[in-house]
Amino acid sequence: MNLRQFLVLGVGFLAVLQVLQQRAPIPGLSIVFMQIFAQFLQVLGTRQPLPTIYRRIVDLFGNDPYLGRDVYADWRRHPVEMMRCIGFTPAEFDKLLHDIQGNMPAHNRNIDNRNCLLLTLWWLRLYPTLHQIALIFDLHHSTAARHIEHMIEILHNKLRREIRWPTNQEWQRLRYT
Repeated sequence: MNLRQFLVLGVGFLAVLQVLQQRAPIPGLSIVFMQIFAQFLQVLGTRQPLPTIYRRIVDLFGNDPYLGRDVYADWRRHPVEMMRCIGFTPAEFDKLLHDIQGNMPAHNRNIDNRNCLLLTLWWLRLYPTLHQIALIFDLHHSTAARHIEHMIEILHNKLRREIRWPTNQEWQRLRYT
């Protein structure tokens, strides 16, 4: 018997008892009624509450919290594809990581500095959605957005002297060629 059937049965029982008590009052019936109702409430109290939709979905994947995924280790084995996705070879990526490592804050347990830089460069190069990044790196999309925001600030502060924007004449020449 499921909870709904049990509740319907309990409400029906209460209605029958009320009708009987009104038509022909029976001494002591209210005590019996209270005992039955108390047992009914005990049964309801022992049932586990229904899980939320989120809990149902998460339980399908296990009860582990987000632990992140080492995407860098997977992508490093495919240097050509890594170059296409982020614009850096693994060696160039490692050098950039070494250069900015001192400016990077300690990240939470979900992601390390390598993967944080990797997801930021991937986002800057190909602009995947935050939900795609979250799926690949096994993070929450808001966590991915926060890491991207921090990394862009770090990259800007570290590399702003190395980036040279074209002059207006160079830009015009590039536009029409």
